[in-house]
Amino acid sequence: MTKEEWIELQLANAPEPTAEDVWWVLNRFCFPREQVQAAYEAMMREREESAEAERSGDSRAEYMQTEP
Repeated sequence: MTKEEWIELQLANAPEPTAEDVWWVLNRFCFPREQVQAAYEAMMREREESAEAERSGDSRAEYMQTEP
């Protein structure tokens, strides 16, 4: 099994991978800088959306939260 296949399997088995999960895996396994940067930007967008939802009192805010 290649590194990429193993990573895909881990992500497929995750409950619902967040942008942070994807960023962590790409960064940890030294994927190309462009992919890591794109994943980081997606993670930051996801966090901002979660924070906005929390501020607005959206009931999905708790579900979307990526940190305990």
